[in-house]
Amino acid sequence: MQSVAGAAYHMMLSAHLRGFSAIWNAGIGDKAALSEMLGVPATFELQGALAIGRPRPSAPAMKAPRRPFGEVHSWNRFERPAVTRYPARPADAYPFFQIRNDDNPFAVWDPLGWGWGQVADFRGYSVWAKSPLAGVYVSRRQGEATAVELGLVPAPAAGARVVEVMPWGGTYSAELRRRLDPGVHLHLAELSPHNLSFIRERLRQEGLPLERVHDDLMPDGRLPYADASVDAVVLPQVLEHMPDPERVLDEVRRVLRPGGHAVVSVRNLDSAYGRHWQAEESRAQVPNQGPFRPLPAETVRGWLAARFEIESEIGVGRDATHDAAVLTGSELLGGRLYAARCRRD
Repeated sequence: MQSVAGAAYHMMLSAHLRGFSAIWNAGIGDKAALSEMLGVPATFELQGALAIGRPRPSAPAMKAPRRPFGEVHSWNRFERPAVTRYPARPADAYPFFQIRNDDNPFAVWDPLGWGWGQVADFRGYSVWAKSPLAGVYVSRRQGEATAVELGLVPAPAAGARVVEVMPWGGTYSAELRRRLDPGVHLHLAELSPHNLSFIRERLRQEGLPLERVHDDLMPDGRLPYADASVDAVVLPQVLEHMPDPERVLDEVRRVLRPGGHAVVSVRNLDSAYGRHWQAEESRAQVPNQGPFRPLPAETVRGWLAARFEIESEIGVGRDATHDAAVLTGSELLGGRLYAARCRRD
């Protein structure tokens, strides 16, 4: 594998020197279909595929961020900043060649085991596993559920301030910008500047206006807004990514003006999806968007009721994946997602 990696790296350098661009797809995708297309004998295993060509004029003029030299360079011993060393379950040894993306018994999914700095570092670099091209990255699990969640967002007038907390690859950000009045200010509160630049490019590629889109950092989960200065805060499936979700809800209450709204959705542990997550997903590698653990809908409802007046609440999805059925009454706490619109008194 290392010989192939070295060869592919030099092929990319050679292509670059000749004015081409290249992407190394390292062992991902449908390798069986690629082997069939190229006539690769069964005695050979594909290690990756190079795509070489010229980018379209409309392609994003951006590259994945690189760590500062001081973070990756050490002399005579291994040294790295603590936030760049992600948690792993303690073990005497880690059998790297037995660990797979879909089976990693050492992965720490619970963000309580990470800390804000590590979550920020992970999100800032791993977000580039998604594409900023228009419409390329949309969650297949979510499907129509995104529209149902955002249906709870109020329609503030021009000049209002709406905050999206920890945007997830820009999917919700793009939909929010489409739905909100063009005169509404949309603030993206994120842990990493890399994530913010990625989302801004996503919005640009979608042809959405950027004049009233603001990039704001929220170090250690603290919102950078004055007390009672925001009209609405949207937290789409992000509480489950936070080392201290209740403290962030306190922050949301602090920055909301009286009468302002918080719209919250979470992946529900007490659902078919929660059971699927425990049995299958949580056995895999931590995903691109960072560590998370689904939260019980009833627990989240209690957190919200202690801080806000719950105006509307629904469950979304009966199945573990895909469907967007809206659940109310006795069913709402059993949906794949729990979503609520809350009002600050």
